[in-house]
Amino acid sequence: SILISMKKILTSFLLAFSLFPFAAAAASPFVDIPEDFEFINALTNLKSRSVIKGFPDQTFAPEKGISRAEFLKIVLVASGVKPKTAGEISFTDVGKDDWFYQFVSDGKALGLIKGFDDNTFRPQQGVTRAEALKMMCAAYAVKPDFHDGAMPSDVPADAWFVSYVGAAREKWIMTVYDTGLFLPQAQLTRAAAAEILY
Repeated sequence: SILISMKKILTSFLLAFSLFPFAAAAASPFVDIPEDFEFINALTNLKSRSVIKGFPDQTFAPEKGISRAEFLKIVLVASGVKPKTAGEISFTDVGKDDWFYQFVSDGKALGLIKGFDDNTFRPQQGVTRAEALKMMCAAYAVKPDFHDGAMPSDVPADAWFVSYVGAAREKWIMTVYDTGLFLPQAQLTRAAAAEILY
């Protein structure tokens, strides 16, 4: 009968379906990152592309701050940009034996970084949201045009980073916080840095 035939079809379907288990959730890329971590997609993607590596003990330390040198490195690796000529650097705190020397040299040649008035780069200093934004815009050729006059109250009209904040808002690279502030001088954590780069 039709009823028996439908039962056979349903049984066959269920049997076949049972042979294909549900896809398991992607394993966490680091031992200290739970699979439901807010930025798990960013960390998984960047690690698969060798943009980030974590520490020798397989941890990532997501809430730890990221330095200017570290952020410069991941931006250059992620974007794949290379200078046509070697960069001339004379920062007093960057030596040729430092692991970040080549990244600083490339970043300077590409215009990602400028340094400070005292001729330092401050590689170990935490990178701010404004500094990170400039590096990313330069690496990915995002033109820092300023179109929106309604800036957050903590982004002065004469700030060096105002056009970058305008570009970030327009391109949805970075957004303001729930408080309505951009917090340009806030230092990025390692997890937040991975997310905005992703």
